[in-house]
Amino acid sequence: MTEQEVVERFLVEMQSFSQALRQRLERISSSASPNERAATVRELHGLADAMATLCASFHITDCASLGTALAAAFKDSSATTPSREVASAAASALDAIEQRIQQMAMQRRVLTPTETESVAAAELAAQLTRAGSPSNNHAGTTAYPAVDAAAQQDTTAGNMAELVRRFQASSLKRREPSSQPPIDDAFPAQWDPKLGIHVT
Repeated sequence: MTEQEVVERFLVEMQSFSQALRQRLERISSSASPNERAATVRELHGLADAMATLCASFHITDCASLGTALAAAFKDSSATTPSREVASAAASALDAIEQRIQQMAMQRRVLTPTETESVAAAELAAQLTRAGSPSNNHAGTTAYPAVDAAAQQDTTAGNMAELVRRFQASSLKRREPSSQPPIDDAFPAQWDPKLGIHVT
């Protein structure tokens, strides 16, 4: 797999993560059954956590922080319907992630965040944490260090095998029961009905 192929696959997976997270967020608010809502919360938590891991592997630290904040906000599947504040903060976080995906897709390369983007993401993550704190007993968000310009030039070079391995482990295809089988059968995954995700 070439560097450009890794980048293109990363962008496709990020778009899939974003769409799936948005769908889960909307489904949580409209779920009539507590069991259905709990299952959707577990799915959203697993998707957000996997996306954060994938973003961190590619030094997309702003999206990684937002993914971690989303996973923390929806960690408790036994909680009631999320408050309006949590839903609004989560939607804003997804808006920011989607904007970054569009930015990278237009240039067809991985772009580490600017200082402004990092600060904006930190503010959104803090907002999401504050919104969820009254009703959710979750851990704090992970603070990812900013990446300097030199690291941005070497985001995918020099460590390709490890990036591909992490990419495969974080693939959305391992977390959607209705999706196609994983591309790489060297990492078989099993569907966990309790977690609502595929686990390796």
